Amino acid sequence: MNDNTECIRKEITILFNTTPQVRITVRQNRPKLELTDLPVQIVGVYENLFRVKDLTAPFPKYYTFSYADVWTGAVKVTR
Repeated sequence: MNDNTECIRKEITILFNTTPQVRITVRQNRPKLELTDLPVQIVGVYENLFRVKDLTAPFPKYYTFSYADVWTGAVKVTR
């Protein structure tokens, strides 16, 4: 893992431990996924990826992203 993704992992871990409810914006082509300013809760932080739960869905809905997705700009996490 390069330094940029390691830095992003540390920032996501800090958010997970302090304020796990964040907003996420995603734009991916494969699989096709487009989310805009969606309120989510970070539910897991792992070595190569992190997992979030959609807080607006009527049933539990989870998404998994890699730290490289954040680094490349496909995923944006805001408080």
